[in-house]
Amino acid sequence: MNYLDDHELMIEAQNGNTKAFDEVFNRYYPKVKAYLKRNFKFDGEAEDLVQSTFMRLYRHLNDYDNSLGKVSTWIFTIAKNLAKNEIRNRRRCPIKYSFDNFMDDDKKKSFIDCLYDDEREHLFGFEFLDFPVLERIVNKLDTLHRLPLVYHYYYSQTYEEISEMLGIPMGTVKSRISRARKKIKRSLPANFAN
Repeated sequence: MNYLDDHELMIEAQNGNTKAFDEVFNRYYPKVKAYLKRNFKFDGEAEDLVQSTFMRLYRHLNDYDNSLGKVSTWIFTIAKNLAKNEIRNRRRCPIKYSFDNFMDDDKKKSFIDCLYDDEREHLFGFEFLDFPVLERIVNKLDTLHRLPLVYHYYYSQTYEEISEMLGIPMGTVKSRISRARKKIKRSLPANFAN
């Protein structure tokens, strides 16, 4: 496949050849990631935005038309638009959340429980965790990870609803929530992070 040019690969991918799309992915993945890091100062989020770029490219394969421009231009335009949307969302949504505004004690306990994957981790006396400490940790998360987490645990939104709301794939929603949980666990005071 690496002997085909980008246009030929896209035509093959439109005809259902997944190896052709894999080759486009392999050619452009590192370039798109570097572009996002360099031009938009995304670091950890670059990975998610690159994945979203290629998911969108794949969903819209049949929209590809060589007469409208090169494949690389199309891919970088998708990446640029996703990055601009993310920046706009960050400006629009620098929301800080308070547990007291949204959660009763049972919901707070449920939120703490979501941080722990294993029943054994429930043996450490989480009921003594200072909720304002947890609020500060949640509010320090970057928007990319905080929004899906908050929508899921504060507002009880499903992965599918969050995916629709944020315009990202459901798998990305799940991975961002998982990463947010890990970041929170790493930020907890030492006696709770076991």
